[in-house]
Amino acid sequence: MMVTDGCLVVEMLRESYAESHKGRKPFFTNFFIFLNGLIHSKLDIQILRREGIVQHFLRSDEEAADLTNALAKRIDYSPGEGYSMKETEEVNRRCKDYFESKWVIWRKNLVGAYFSSPWSFISLLAATSLLILTFLQTFYTMYTYYE
Repeated sequence: MMVTDGCLVVEMLRESYAESHKGRKPFFTNFFIFLNGLIHSKLDIQILRREGIVQHFLRSDEEAADLTNALAKRIDYSPGEGYSMKETEEVNRRCKDYFESKWVIWRKNLVGAYFSSPWSFISLLAATSLLILTFLQTFYTMYTYYE
C-alpha cells in the first residue's frame, strides 16, 4: 500500500463510490480499518515499511501515521458488515493471548524496573556480580575445608 497526500482524494472518491453502490461489500473500507488498527504511531509505520507492507512518499513516518489515522476517523463503518470480521477477531485473540502471557508480562516488568535507566542496569550488574562472587567464595572456602 502506498501512502501519499493524494490519499485524501482517493478516500473521497471511494466514499462517493460506496454511496452510489449501496449493495457492494466494503472491501477497501475493511482493509483500511484493519490497517488503521495496526498503525498508531510512526514506529508502526517504520515496522510496516521495513517489512515491505507500506510505502510512503511523505516527509516523515509520523506524517504517514497521522494521515492514516485522520482518514480512518472519517470512515462510517459498522463492524457487522465487514467481510474480514473473522480474521480481525483471530488477530485480536492472538494479540491478546500474546500480551497476556506470563512471559511477556514478566519481561515487561523486568525491563521497566531494571532497564529503564543506565543506573538501574549498572546496579543490577553489580548485584549479580556480588552474588556470583559470594557463591564462589563460599564454594572455595568449603572446598579447601573438605580437601
